[in-house]
Amino acid sequence: WFLSSSVMFCVVLWPNTVESLRTWLKYWVETPGAMRAAAAVACLIGKVAPEQALEQAQRSFCSVNVSQLTFEHLKESAPDPSLHRLAELTKLGQCDAFVSHSWHDNATAKWEALQTWRKQFRSKRGREPWIWFDKICIDQHNIEHDLQTLPISLSGCKSLLILLGPTYLSRLWCIIEIF
Repeated sequence: WFLSSSVMFCVVLWPNTVESLRTWLKYWVETPGAMRAAAAVACLIGKVAPEQALEQAQRSFCSVNVSQLTFEHLKESAPDPSLHRLAELTKLGQCDAFVSHSWHDNATAKWEALQTWRKQFRSKRGREPWIWFDKICIDQHNIEHDLQTLPISLSGCKSLLILLGPTYLSRLWCIIEIF
């Protein structure tokens, strides 16, 4: 009795509570568990509520077809905002792999590993893979936004491809991406 009276009291005093409750319930009912967890982690990175982080990610999540990549894209670690034009908006859950790597590792070794994975993927699936690759999929003009939705981007991919090099496990972002 007390609990139901308290809830009714809150609803009467704060009409916006009803709308907030509807939004929250819709989010928890319609969003798969892994995506909800990723959105919760995203709100720890950025100052945004989980449902807002998920909405932002749904509007901006993108991937790139591996056939569009060249060794030059991996060779330099410096940001290049013009590369974002290679990315295409992608529905969460439709990207084949999130590529996790350290920019401090050997670019040639990473390129060769990516091409080996690509070849295996093509022979198994009969098509080129679509990946989330930081240098292309993070909008360099809006880095803060894309970084706060990083956990959702990761969970929006079907798999995690780790290009493991000698410095990988010493890089904080790499460790965050694993977990």
